[in-house]
Amino acid sequence: MLILSIVETNDTKGLIELKVFLVRYGLRQEDLADRAGISRVALGNIISGDSQPKKDTIDAILEAARTFDPAITYEALFGAREAAA
Repeated sequence: MLILSIVETNDTKGLIELKVFLVRYGLRQEDLADRAGISRVALGNIISGDSQPKKDTIDAILEAARTFDPAITYEALFGAREAAA
């Protein structure tokens, strides 16, 4: 039910996929951020769409997410978005 309420928002600038991942695994932003080596605020800004991560940050988030789900893909977390230059 919570996943549906997140997906049903009209948040086109945020990362719904990453929000769903956190809910699915019962994680806080802080949990994933710590494993990725970034701050919770930085991850929150990425999720909300307030900042666009660089490739190395995306790679760190993806690697951290794979500690919870080894089969997770870039597309599953970030959709079709590209890293900042």
